[in-house]
Amino acid sequence: MKELSEILLNTAVFHQEKFIPTRLNFIYGDNGTGKSTIADAIKHTENLKFRTGKSAADYEILVYSQKFVQQNIQQ
Repeated sequence: MKELSEILLNTAVFHQEKFIPTRLNFIYGDNGTGKSTIADAIKHTENLKFRTGKSAADYEILVYSQKFVQQNIQQ
């Protein structure tokens, strides 16, 4: 069952755009196409919509992004 039903993108580039995730998502593309924007939206839980009865508090939300690698893996 899909727990996360919608990610709202609302930045300088995206205005109230909805990203509807599926069960498994690979997000890839050229530089400047919005990959980091989606990662940042996921980190800010007010941008997330869950199925009925669920909220961000029910999950540990981790985003494996370039920033995560720089802070936790690179020395």
